[in-house]
Amino acid sequence: MIKLITTASIFAFLFSGISYIFLIIYISIILKNQKEEIIQEIIHNAPDKFRDRARLQIYSNFSWVFASSTAFTWYGYIMLRYAWKIPIQDIQLWKNKINEAYGSYYKLYNFSTYLVNIWLVGLPIACIGVYIQ
Repeated sequence: MIKLITTASIFAFLFSGISYIFLIIYISIILKNQKEEIIQEIIHNAPDKFRDRARLQIYSNFSWVFASSTAFTWYGYIMLRYAWKIPIQDIQLWKNKINEAYGSYYKLYNFSTYLVNIWLVGLPIACIGVYIQ
């Protein structure tokens, strides 16, 4: 049973990771002309406590699309909610503003955040499964 879970998590990890990379590249290429507008909109609407960190994160990260997904990843949400003590309403408002910033590409962007969540969860499960075997 553990071998099955480990194998499934490794395949989910690989599939979601590779798919995510291609999707991020595609979104970055499609939105390259609107990149600065989208970044400024995301930073401007970030919660006050996190605004400077959001700016640093987006400009210092290799992929600005990945960096803008902090509020959508499960680990990022936990960090925002409990480490930064940002209210749920502020996080939800920021998510809605990110939705508006990406416009018609939001569904594709949202799908990419699901892929990164699967990837981030698949990694520890695969590591634990390999260690247990």
